[in-house]
Amino acid sequence: MANLVEQYKMTAHKLKKIQRVVFKKQDTKEIANEFTQLAMKLDNSFLSEYAGLCFLGVAKCNESDINDVESYLKAARMFRKADERKTKLGFLNNHEVLEGAYRSYFQALTAVDDPVMRTCIIREIKELNKDLNTTSDFNSASHRIYDLEQASNENIRVNDFIGALEKLTEIVDDVTERKVNSSYFDVMKRNEVSRLLLLLILELPPSRQSPSHIKLLEKYTWNHESFDIEMATIIKTQHNQILDENLVLLLETLVCSFQNMQIDCVMEICDELSKHHSITIEQKFLIDKLVEKFK
Repeated sequence: MANLVEQYKMTAHKLKKIQRVVFKKQDTKEIANEFTQLAMKLDNSFLSEYAGLCFLGVAKCNESDINDVESYLKAARMFRKADERKTKLGFLNNHEVLEGAYRSYFQALTAVDDPVMRTCIIREIKELNKDLNTTSDFNSASHRIYDLEQASNENIRVNDFIGALEKLTEIVDDVTERKVNSSYFDVMKRNEVSRLLLLLILELPPSRQSPSHIKLLEKYTWNHESFDIEMATIIKTQHNQILDENLVLLLETLVCSFQNMQIDCVMEICDELSKHHSITIEQKFLIDKLVEKFK
């Protein structure tokens, strides 16, 4: 299995290398064939999520071809199969593979004009989540959320932290208002960490903080006068709905140390936080910026 995963990584690297130089049809066709063959092997080895990634690679190779609709659908179905297998094995929090399925279905929707085909795709999405809004605005709403996340990442890269915070807050408001948090679990998880780091960096006065900003800061702030074991249990339960326990503890300690100007502690926690497996490149950049405030 490990060898197959390495094969996937090597094939993906080949595609990136070609895209950086010249996008040749012949070269991408060969890589598309490699991805297709590898997808079958991965699926047979019970690594359907990697098979899904392979079909996304095929779609990228066929960007100007109608075949990419088929490839996106194959990718979505592989992610669904991965979710079903994991669920049968007792893994209930398969948010990453479900998000992969939703995104693949969305890509297929944007690439097809046939109303019958679109209806079939929406029916498959509905099978994933019966409570999901699959009316005509599903396409644009999903697209908008992922566009906002990418735009916020770009803002972070150019040090436009206000712009990044505004876009991330817009995502939270939109998802919360439509009550579709479960469909964007990983987006919301990334969003929560990024917004918290941005709020610490910006140190906005209360007059410039939205209700969601205040609520987020309070969520990670310890009230030592009223803090007891029962309250700790409640907070822990609330946090675990989104983030893992270790990450929650790091963020709580960071906020507490920051508010009390415990510089050594802030530095130490930032170092630990940057090594956490779920921290993204943009979040590491924000952590570095936070450290710079104390140098």
